[in-house]
Amino acid sequence: MMLQYVVLREFEMNSRRAFSLLELLVVVGIIAVLIALTLPGVESAREAARRMSCSNNFRQIGLALHNYHAAYNQCPSAMFGTESNAHRISGMIAMTPFLEASPYWESVANPSVNDGVSYPAMGPVPWDAKYGPWRTDIPSYRCPSDPSVRKDLGRTNYTFCIGDKMVGIHQATGLNDVRGFSSPGMTLSFSDITDGLSNTIAMTEIGTDNRHLVIGQYAIDQPPSIADSPKNCLSTADPERSQFYADSVPLSQYGRGGAFADGSAGVSLVHAILPPNSTSCAIGATPLHDGVFSAGSYHQSGCHVLIGDGAVKFITNTIDTGDLNAPAPLTVLDENESPIPSPYGLWGKLGTRASEEGIDADL
Repeated sequence: MMLQYVVLREFEMNSRRAFSLLELLVVVGIIAVLIALTLPGVESAREAARRMSCSNNFRQIGLALHNYHAAYNQCPSAMFGTESNAHRISGMIAMTPFLEASPYWESVANPSVNDGVSYPAMGPVPWDAKYGPWRTDIPSYRCPSDPSVRKDLGRTNYTFCIGDKMVGIHQATGLNDVRGFSSPGMTLSFSDITDGLSNTIAMTEIGTDNRHLVIGQYAIDQPPSIADSPKNCLSTADPERSQFYADSVPLSQYGRGGAFADGSAGVSLVHAILPPNSTSCAIGATPLHDGVFSAGSYHQSGCHVLIGDGAVKFITNTIDTGDLNAPAPLTVLDENESPIPSPYGLWGKLGTRASEEGIDADL
């Protein structure tokens, strides 16, 4: 009898030590809640690290830009080239020797054979995906926060600012036609940035195509009236999902930065008109688009910009953009030889090179 009592007592004690199903579910629930509370902080820390890495990329690009200028006493043209590449090569290609990518530059600058096809120096048109260098992603040109899936050409998240000129972007014939730090077909020196290097944006971030998000794409076949009122471009966004273009809006083949060897405005250039992470719109359907092309990034609430003096700043989506219903200026000087100020607020002031506008804000 005593032995039976001891066995029963031991069984009761062992039963008390075990978890019931309800207790187990409570513990699992608590752990799940703790994980859910922790994950946003972990993701925030990861994005902070990615943003810092992106900023460091831009600093290296800024150093490369200054080294390029020291070597040639000019900045690279935003778009240049030869007959073989339709004069469409991006200035980002020209900077590669100053970013520890000299082998890449040598492969482009010299005749080569790729997949049994002979190519001349400076390669074929920049959308030729059979040409090896055009398929290459250069790590320094990629922001780690950009989640887009690679297509068939190399991409870039950094590119040149062309100010606030929307019409005749690719037809500059002299400095009076160039309102920004850079221009297709033109090479500028630091002395041409008369507003001061520390007051002028040299380059900005752009996103690349990801499920037709506004950040990485641009609308095509848009009306010329956009140049008279850039704000009209904002209507291409889906009214119910402002981060996406409307389904009815035709979009480009490669998107922003989707073919980094291509120096044309829609693919690879930026205006300081609409605020960062806004829509971008190409006028008409010609290969060299006029229009308004916005800066952007996959960072929250803004994007990095490279100032002419080499500083990297973060500009928010809420930066002052002045009167977005004002027509875009065409030249630096008016008929009286007076500088034409940008109508697009602080953002426009930062984007123009010679408008004699003071920058009072602390960036």
